[in-house]
Amino acid sequence: MFVLSLVQLSGYNLLNYVEKSKSICYNTIDNIEILCPFKKICVFRGVKMLKLKIADVIVNYNFHHKVFFENRLKDYIYNGNEKPQFNLQYEVLEKIPEPDILSQKKVGHWTVGTLKNGKLFSMLKAKSGRIIAYNENTSDYGFCYSAMIPIEKKAETDMSDLDREYLRGSASFNNYLISHSGTSLHSSCIAYRNEAVLFSAPPGTGKSTHTELWVKAFKDDVKYINDDKPAIIKRDSTFFAAGTPWSGKTDRNTNIICPIKAIVFIKRADENKMKKLSTAEAVCYLNDQTFPSFYDESLFSKNLDVIEDIIKQVPVYLLECNTNIEAAHIARNTIFEI
Repeated sequence: MFVLSLVQLSGYNLLNYVEKSKSICYNTIDNIEILCPFKKICVFRGVKMLKLKIADVIVNYNFHHKVFFENRLKDYIYNGNEKPQFNLQYEVLEKIPEPDILSQKKVGHWTVGTLKNGKLFSMLKAKSGRIIAYNENTSDYGFCYSAMIPIEKKAETDMSDLDREYLRGSASFNNYLISHSGTSLHSSCIAYRNEAVLFSAPPGTGKSTHTELWVKAFKDDVKYINDDKPAIIKRDSTFFAAGTPWSGKTDRNTNIICPIKAIVFIKRADENKMKKLSTAEAVCYLNDQTFPSFYDESLFSKNLDVIEDIIKQVPVYLLECNTNIEAAHIARNTIFEI
């Protein structure tokens, strides 16, 4: 569907995606300077960006890795005429220039702050002083730009360039959601008879294992929405779970939106039992598995507001369970009062 051609601009290698199929809908941007802060080096007038619709949000996404499009983005292509609400530009550059900084501070290994143009930024430098990762966005997160230098993967546990693009895209979209009264929850989310149930827990606990039990137990009544980072959005006064292409290690994601019936936190146990969490407990559990930007304090406050709003409308449970299929029946019967 695409042919990749390598474009050399002032010594910078950029991937240019050439359209081969009219079924793919692009949005041509005449002036993309807001997305490319290094415009003196990278001339991007007339760049074509893939147009998507993810969780009710119209997205312009200039992605770097073709394999990611093939596996994850194709089901979210949007052919309508609505204007984009969220714009994401991602690049791999041989060298990232120093930004024009107004104020800055250190947060762990990162330098974060505000640019002279008013945008927020975060930047990671090697010991040599070379910038190896750079992110920039408007205050409403409607425009996000990310640049990384290519890094050779030396060990199995090292992140690849694709891993880094995946994580950056997921984080940027999550920041946009939080800025607009939504969030993303680290969870495996399924639809049971068109109502969403989100199963959340720290990595390795068994979220996906548990939702697999639901598929085995209830078969065609169950559909995956997202296996790692479903979006939570609000329509009028109701919260919905929406599929996104950021579904972790698997391709288990579906471009559907369903009202949320329940959120369930999973804890490993020998015996199966389930209880509804108090408001204070639910806030702690939800806050632990949602991830606003670490360099924008206002997002933490907004995310807590979203969590409090969710808890007012959606029951939150703790499921202590093993991997027997009985666990799925206990959870289903409790949530749906069967």
